[in-house]
Amino acid sequence: MDHRVKSFFRWLGLTNELFIIFVLALCLFVPGNIYARLPQGPWSGHLEFRQIAPPISSEHREDIKSMLTANRLQLEKSGVLKMQDSVSLVELQWPLKVSDNFKDPGYHGVSGFVDHNASYPDQLKDYSCGVRTYDLDSGYNHQGTDYFLWPFPWHKVDANEVTVVATAPGVVIGRFDGNPDRNCDFGEGSWNAVYIQHADGNTVLYGHLKQNSVTSKQVGDSVSVGEYLGVVASSGNSTGPHLHMEVVDPQGNIIDPYSASCQPDSSLWVAQRPYYDSAVNALRTHFSAPEFRSCPEPTVKNERNQFKPGERIYLAAYYRDQLAGQQSEYTLFEPDGSIYSQWTHASSTPHYAASYWYWYFDFPPNVAQGVWNFQVIYEGVTYSHYFTIRNAQSITPPLMLLLDEATTRRQ
Repeated sequence: MDHRVKSFFRWLGLTNELFIIFVLALCLFVPGNIYARLPQGPWSGHLEFRQIAPPISSEHREDIKSMLTANRLQLEKSGVLKMQDSVSLVELQWPLKVSDNFKDPGYHGVSGFVDHNASYPDQLKDYSCGVRTYDLDSGYNHQGTDYFLWPFPWHKVDANEVTVVATAPGVVIGRFDGNPDRNCDFGEGSWNAVYIQHADGNTVLYGHLKQNSVTSKQVGDSVSVGEYLGVVASSGNSTGPHLHMEVVDPQGNIIDPYSASCQPDSSLWVAQRPYYDSAVNALRTHFSAPEFRSCPEPTVKNERNQFKPGERIYLAAYYRDQLAGQQSEYTLFEPDGSIYSQWTHASSTPHYAASYWYWYFDFPPNVAQGVWNFQVIYEGVTYSHYFTIRNAQSITPPLMLLLDEATTRRQ
């Protein structure tokens, strides 16, 4: 203790023992001593979603090219597809949509862009001069963009939570369905996919769709922007649920819809998303740590939104494109709005395409009962997840219904 402080308390007539008692008593009257209630943790993990094979075999790709060429000729003869000398490039909307009852603020990540380096293997260059792409010893360079589901991808597939929609108006020139959709490796056969040709002659293909989910529209039928095409899954050569989206010009050349320094052509997107689209995809409360299983086994979520006083509660945050040094501010609010605990955290890893972090509290039997708020502020956006701590006998049926619908909200 500083000698000036000691002298001051001696002047007040307080001994060291009395001073200690004084400080302890003072602490009892300091409201919201949030730093005294820090959680245990963190524990963390991340998703390594890497494709290990072309989305379809080279033989199947050639067969599809032949089929699409024949379909185009037939549709041109019938007047469904019209040749136009000069048409502006068609801009693309976002290709994914969530179901009406989906409540999380996010649902996806990007595991690979188009590879602009024709050399191989491991000679990578995406549109932003990064290496978020892949190639293979066989000479295949990634020709599209892969959007994977995160978190709990197989739960999303089974619940039809994330669908693929048309990025622009066009005509169906090819479709496949009926193939298995829980593939995890190379050599898994044909995929389920839809091929849409637009007014500028470009074709967008949407692959790896769920079995028996593909639109009922047939070759020659028109689709509008945002129209349902299928459910994201893992058919064909695929290591997990994702959408492979590929843009091809009338001459069969691959087009990267994204634009930056290593792909200076104009972006095809109406609103191109950032290269690192950092966000919180979900907040969760668990009664035990989630258990991530090998593909195609779904995660054992151990998720719950209702707890009793005295229980251990795990608080988890699931991120996409988390970068080193990006700080998250975590706050746990009691039912009356006061702060129970507050802490900050940042990853030291340069980039996680998909990551999760969790902590736990062992709550005392006399903890405040009611609806709690687990809040995270990340990259200027506030996310909230609500859960309850209450004795079971004191929960009324209307409150039970409300708590069953506890959600993560982006504010």
